[in-house]
Amino acid sequence: IFEGVMSNPARRKFGFGERLAVVNVDFQRAYTDIHAFATAYQTDPRQIDHVNRISALARACGMPVVWTRVAYKADGGDAGVW
Repeated sequence: IFEGVMSNPARRKFGFGERLAVVNVDFQRAYTDIHAFATAYQTDPRQIDHVNRISALARACGMPVVWTRVAYKADGGDAGVW
């Protein structure tokens, strides 16, 4: 698919943009808090502190910081099949 898109001369051009940004993707306690969730796994015990520090430094430099998350209806009806 990628090669087909890239080889299409009529496709709209895209690139990396002009500014750097920090994008924190779906950062959840369910994967980072090993004391509260069986789904979590051990990495650096200060991983959340590191991400928060990097994000604060980026903001201090005028860089955008984006936090994304996945959210579902309370009944999970839109969660699909896992």
